[in-house]
Amino acid sequence: MRTILGTAILIAGLAGCTSGSRVGTDPDFRDLAPTTISLRIGQHGTVGSVGITFVRVPEDSRCPADVVCAWAGNAAVELRLEVSGSALPKTFTINSLLEPREHEAFGLRFSLVALTPAPISTQPTDPAAYLAEIRVRGIATSAPLP
Repeated sequence: MRTILGTAILIAGLAGCTSGSRVGTDPDFRDLAPTTISLRIGQHGTVGSVGITFVRVPEDSRCPADVVCAWAGNAAVELRLEVSGSALPKTFTINSLLEPREHEAFGLRFSLVALTPAPISTQPTDPAAYLAEIRVRGIATSAPLP
C-alpha cells in the first residue's frame, strides 16, 4: 500500500510539471471575454490577478513603412507575467508572424495583435515609442494542461 501511495504522489507531482508554453490553469479565467491591452515598454497592466509588463522588443524586422518588401517581416515582444502567490515571474516572447504567435500561462492565452509604430528605413525606432496591443483570453478547458 505504501508503494502504491508513493507512486500515486509521484505521478501527481510529475503531472503538474510542464514543458513548452503551457503553465497551469486558473478556473477564474475560463469565461473571460477576449480583451486587448495596450502597453508601452515598461508599462504594467492587469487581467484579473495576472500582472502583465511589456519588457522589450527583441526583434523588429518588419518591412519599413517607406519601403516595398517581398516579406512582411516579424516583430517580437517580450512580456513578463506575475501572479500573486506565484514564486517567480514568467517571461516569454510572442511574435507577429513567426511562431510562437501565442503563449498560454496561468489559464490565459496571449497573442500580439499589433506593434506600432511601423519601422522607417532612414531612422531607428525609439524604444519609448513602441506600443504593443496584446490580446488576452481565457483558456476554455477544464482539463489540466500538459
